[in-house]
Parts: sequence; structure tokens; C-alpha cells
Amino acid sequence: MEYQASQYEMSLDQRNKEPTSETPLVQGCNSAPSTDKHGDTNSISPYESSAAMVGPALPPRPSRQLKADDVFDIQLRDLQRALDTEVKKNKQYEGLLGQSRKKVQELNQVLSHSTAKVEESKGLLNKSHEREDKLNIALDQTTAEAEEYKALWKQSAADLNSHLVNDRGFKPFDDRFFIEKVMLLRRNIRDFAYQYYDDWPADIKHYSNPISEMADMLDLDPNCMCRDFNPSSIVRGYIWGFLDNHVFGRFIWAKNPPAMRELLDSLKPSKESSPANHKEKVRQIDLWKARTSVLLQDPLNPHGGSKRKESQQESFNELTNNLIGLLPPNAKTKDLSEQVSSIWDDAVRLDMDMNTQASGLQLYYRHHERKPMAFDNTKMEVEQERDGSPSSDIVTCILAPALRRRGEADGTRLAERAYLLKMLVLCQARDERTQGQKQEEREHAHPGIIRAAASNLRSRFMNY
Repeated sequence: MEYQASQYEMSLDQRNKEPTSETPLVQGCNSAPSTDKHGDTNSISPYESSAAMVGPALPPRPSRQLKADDVFDIQLRDLQRALDTEVKKNKQYEGLLGQSRKKVQELNQVLSHSTAKVEESKGLLNKSHEREDKLNIALDQTTAEAEEYKALWKQSAADLNSHLVNDRGFKPFDDRFFIEKVMLLRRNIRDFAYQYYDDWPADIKHYSNPISEMADMLDLDPNCMCRDFNPSSIVRGYIWGFLDNHVFGRFIWAKNPPAMRELLDSLKPSKESSPANHKEKVRQIDLWKARTSVLLQDPLNPHGGSKRKESQQESFNELTNNLIGLLPPNAKTKDLSEQVSSIWDDAVRLDMDMNTQASGLQLYYRHHERKPMAFDNTKMEVEQERDGSPSSDIVTCILAPALRRRGEADGTRLAERAYLLKMLVLCQARDERTQGQKQEEREHAHPGIIRAAASNLRSRFMNY
């Protein structure tokens, strides 16, 4: 392309050098060249001689064709410059294209390297999955072995507990054993109360002996008790309170219950002892009581066993008579006596088992004091058959005691007592005048209150 442009310029220059028709030619003569006086021929051409004759030639006149050529030359030079610019740009683009290709090659290399890394990572990931599967298999095997060891440990613990009878003199049971026994006794007492005491007798006297005994036991006003409470709830609370005062912790199954209670009282630590000494003393007492109870209940011991004795029979008759006193005059009492006897025997056997434990198991039956007892959800609960939540924050009646433990199987004390079963209570709202007794009612109930307070005091000392 550059070569064609140069040829085009050369032809244009040759055309400009050729004479045109508009340029006048000076006609010369055809004479021979002149010689000087010395006879030499000079070098003047005919044209020069003619010009010398006619004078100097006039400059050529400008023409329209010459101006058009100049414009064309300018346009041609502009095109040439534009062409040169485009050529330079193309060269720049070619350079950029080369750089881009180089970059693409570099990126392809990086991509290839990254692809290799990805494949390597996939391989490592697959190996990790395989290793994870192996670890899961090993974990399952270890878990199975742990379960096997746990079963062996439980069996060893059971064997060890069986040897404790000979080594330490007591036989520990797990918590579930006592929870089930207490729940069974709760259910039997509840079913008995629902069966016989769905309503108060029409001719009941508020100050009759059964009503007074139950009101004193539950620390309630007789009038308020008969008006505001269902008789089944009162009977349930009364039976548990009576068992707490006459069975639990009383060693009535022993040959000489009073001597046993007196000996246990003599072993209790004094109030002046330090907390550490007090805790250790209580632990030793629980161990001694567990060993002694096991010896007293030995089947080979002729004085052991749970056969009801005269001391039990007197208390049992008192309980039965008070319960019969709430029935109508024409009610049949034979079945009632048999069920009360069954409840009594179950309570005695439960007390025997609890006394063989060094863990300090006890039925916690907190009796009412003069001030109202507040509801404590950590130790108390409302019966599930009711609305499930207390309607008041004041406890109005205790339906069943709590089961709690204050130590381990070997007698070691716990930091806090563990409640295996919470106390069943009633928290129903009551009339303001039922919150306290009138003066004349207090005077009528005074002897019974004194008896109940004395009985409760003895019970607290025995259940310490």
C-alpha cells in the first residue's frame, strides 16, 4: 500500500514537469552554433539564443487544473496520515492482542494448576471421608464396649452391694425401689379414701372425737375442715399423719421399740458440736442404725419380723376407729378394716426397709405451725389429678409426705438433701375467717392441739 502511494506521487511529479499547452514555447532558429572571434564554438543552445534575443520569459499563469491537484494532494496527504494512524493503532492492537494472548496463556496455566489442586483436594476429601467412616466404625465399637463395660460395672456394683451385707452389715437398695414403694402406698391410701369418703355424713358433729382428732392432726379448724375440704382429702392427710406419728421411725417392728428409740436419741450429737463433727456423727448414727436394723430383721432372729404386736395393735385400732367414725351408722366396716390393715402392714414394711439404709432416707412430713406454710415448688407439688397448679401460695393441707435422702449408700452426706418424691399438698383459696380460729373454737380445740403438738415434736426428733 505504501509502495502504490509512492508510485502515485512519482507519476504526479513527472506530470508536473512536462510542458503543458498553455506554456508558450520560444521558437529558435536552426542556425549553427556560433563561434567566437577565435573560432571556438560556444555552448549556448538555440533556446538560449532565442531567449537572449527576445528577452526573459514570463512566469506561467496559474490554472484551475493546478488548484484541483493541490486540493487532491492535500486530501491524499490527509488520507496518508490517517492511514499511518490506523496502521499505528493496528500495531498497538496487535501488541495488546499479543499481551492478551499471553495473559490467557498464563490464566490457562493457573487454571490448570488450580484444577490440579482441586483434584488433589477432592482426593484428600475422599480420604477424609474414608477416615471419618473408619472413625465412626471405631466409635461405634467403642460405644458398644463402653455399654458392655457399663453393664459389667453395674453387675459389679450389684455384687459389691450384695457383699456389703456381710462387710458393713447393711443392704443398700437403689432409689427406684423406695420411690415405687412410696408411690404404691400413696395410691392405696388415695383409692381407699375415694372409695369410702366421697362426702361428709349428714349428721356429723364438728366436735366429735374423729373430727377433733383429724383437725388436730392436720392443724385445721373443725368447722372450716368440714365446710371447705373434701373428706377424701382430709382422710388421706390424716392417714399419712397418723403413720408418721406411730409407724415411721418408731421401730414398732423391733422387740423393744421404746428401748431402740431411747438408744437412738442418746447417740444424737449435741447442739454445741461443730458442723463437721455434727455431720460425721449423723453419718455414723445412720450406719449404726442400718446395721442394727438388718440384725433385728434377720429371719434367723426369733425376735425379728414384721408381725404385728400389742404396741402396734393399739395404734392400729385407734386409726381404724377414727376412720369408721366418719362413716354412716349403717355402713359395713369389715372391708374397711381389712384395707386399713393392708395399708398399715405396707407402711411397717416400708419403714423396715428404710431403716436398713445408711443413706438417711426419710419421709418428710412437715407439720403445720401457727403461721401459714408457703408453697415451695422445690419440695412440694399439687396433685396431677387436679388443675396442676396451686390456686394459692399458702399450703392448706398436706396429702402425702415427701421422700428425701440426705446421703449416699455408704453414709456419706450430700451437700443438699435430694428429694426423690415431692410432698403432695393442697393450696386452695379459703375464706378469710377460716385462716384463723375464733376464740371459743380455740378453747374447744385446745386439748387436742396440745396432744398434736407433743406428738409432732416427738416425731421430728425421731425422724432427725
